[in-house]
Amino acid sequence: MRKPVNEPWRLKRQALFDIAATAPLGTIYPHRALEEILGVSRQSPTYTTLITAVAQWLERDASRTLVSVRGEGYRLPLPEEHHGVAYEKGRRALRQQRRSVSILQAAVWSPSKPPQRA
Repeated sequence: MRKPVNEPWRLKRQALFDIAATAPLGTIYPHRALEEILGVSRQSPTYTTLITAVAQWLERDASRTLVSVRGEGYRLPLPEEHHGVAYEKGRRALRQQRRSVSILQAAVWSPSKPPQRA
């Protein structure tokens, strides 16, 4: 059974989606503005979760996304920048996969117990 969506968070995501879906491309949203729209501090893990959810929603329904601008906030990239954004995400994902394999290879498996598999 699907967990019900927390109504206040849904409304805040909707508010940010509505703003970002109609804003000019290249617009930068400072952290302060996003904190005000979402009603949560950027130090909270909820902040990143909400931004990620809105970015995925924008990708799916508005052919847009949000990218992080270090020290400033988030930006709506121009269409010609989407390839670079996708490439960078893929590059980071590959690096994380390599790291996970090295962690598994470094694990000491006890010969008396079979390895546990997920």
